[in-house]
Amino acid sequence: MSCHAKRSWADAQRQTWVKDIVSSGYADVKFFYGAPVVLSDVMPKSDEVWLDVDDSYAGIPLKVQGICKYAVKHCYDYVAKCDDDVYVVPQRFPSLPLTAGYIGRFRSPYGTVYPVHFASGFWYWLDNHCAQIVADTPWNDDWMDERFVSTALARHGIGGYMDSVNYMVSGPSLVGLAVLNHDIFRHGTVFCEYGPKEMWAMHLAMRHLNPVANHPGLMRQHLPVVTEAILRSRPTDKIPPHKLNRSY
Repeated sequence: MSCHAKRSWADAQRQTWVKDIVSSGYADVKFFYGAPVVLSDVMPKSDEVWLDVDDSYAGIPLKVQGICKYAVKHCYDYVAKCDDDVYVVPQRFPSLPLTAGYIGRFRSPYGTVYPVHFASGFWYWLDNHCAQIVADTPWNDDWMDERFVSTALARHGIGGYMDSVNYMVSGPSLVGLAVLNHDIFRHGTVFCEYGPKEMWAMHLAMRHLNPVANHPGLMRQHLPVVTEAILRSRPTDKIPPHKLNRSY
């Protein structure tokens, strides 16, 4: 998931880990954008999908719904929602455990309206059934796509599964070899908060890393009762300023 203002970020992914994953046949990768602010003669690339939604930060939840609708329409078994600041270790990607319908790195409930634990938005997996639920659930104006997703799934009795090894928020301060020298991060597969230059540094350090053995397994998250009233409730919090002003 990206936006037209950050094409250099998506290009850095395309030229590093995405290229390796696609050429190895590990996954199909598409870049999703909203509608361009300024109309021009530029057309989507072959690996791009332009959605008829707001391309700003406020449009992220509807972009995620668009991604899920695309995944269901094209019969994918799993879809990973990935941000444009994410680096993935190519050779570790096939070893990511996909043994549940909703997988990621989970956070505690945020705010006072929605009581759900949710996977951090930089990367989370949904199987086809979960993607269908997200695609079909009317948006409740929640600005957090990850919170909206988890709330919609919880309404259907589906909880998440935590992978504490593979999904890491290591940037922007730790890059490349600094990540590998950090005990907490060195065994990870998916890392976030990197700009285009840092994406290349990560790739130079990590592109040949082998899979890590002895994964401890996924951890089931607490699943609260989510009523229809909760699901339909609008959020009482607003987008934090730092979300709108990232510079890495």
